[in-house]
Amino acid sequence: MRGVMLPLLLLASLTQARDVDLNQDSPDSARAVMPRSIPPSPDADTAVRHETRIRIPTRLIITQPHGGVSARFDTCSALAINVSVGLNMHLGYKVQLFYFDGADRVPLGGHATMSGGSLFGASTAIFYGIQEVAKRRGAIQLATDIVLFETDVPPQRAWPLQPGRWQDLWQGIAIGELTGTQ
Repeated sequence: MRGVMLPLLLLASLTQARDVDLNQDSPDSARAVMPRSIPPSPDADTAVRHETRIRIPTRLIITQPHGGVSARFDTCSALAINVSVGLNMHLGYKVQLFYFDGADRVPLGGHATMSGGSLFGASTAIFYGIQEVAKRRGAIQLATDIVLFETDVPPQRAWPLQPGRWQDLWQGIAIGELTGTQ
């Protein structure tokens, strides 16, 4: 098995969070509705730029809670980078956890999108099945792609990826190791 994700501690942006609204046809019943999207910032301008310093993690801390595998960013491994950001643009991160099976890259779960301030405090999902791979090999290296981006779309629940409204500013990777004996 190549890794199965249990939706126990999913990143907030991975969940299809819903609000509850009363059904207008029947006031006694409730229905789930997606939250309204916040429109793009009208005063955002990519032509007017300023430098800002961002801390990006370079290592993962791998644990095995509840018989699964969990990865989170090591706050002590931060790399400080300078990026040029547009006026009133919002920063965010796209992350993807994976491992290599030979030359093949095997993703664990889907991509997650987070607002600029939440990378170090991000929760992780718990993945099952990857321990068997680590036991066969003795150890396995887990990695997370990290892409820092800017957008004029404000951070929100179920942050929508709107084509043409996102610009990648920086890309890197954080690495951790899962041993077969952990």
